[in-house]
Amino acid sequence: SSDCTGLIEKWGKHSGIGTSEMTVTVMRSDEQMGKEYSAICTLTLPNLWSPKSVSSLQVGLAKALSEHFSLKDTEVLIMTSLIASGFVVEGGKEVSW
Repeated sequence: SSDCTGLIEKWGKHSGIGTSEMTVTVMRSDEQMGKEYSAICTLTLPNLWSPKSVSSLQVGLAKALSEHFSLKDTEVLIMTSLIASGFVVEGGKEVSW
């Protein structure tokens, strides 16, 4: 299914982490060159997560995308970046942790 209903719930299920702060934005590409993937995801997380939690979130997202969009594991690429406290603005205010 190309519709995103349920993707967040699948991510929560596969990662074992609550979904209240999870957000997924899906953008379609008209063209891809080089090594091809059906789904490329940039996962941005606060650097307060433990290495185990980061692993759970990124692997869980890959599994959720594979399941939700009926993709093989080899068709999904997740790239994770950790963001330091103070480098996020939400609601017009810097967020610290």
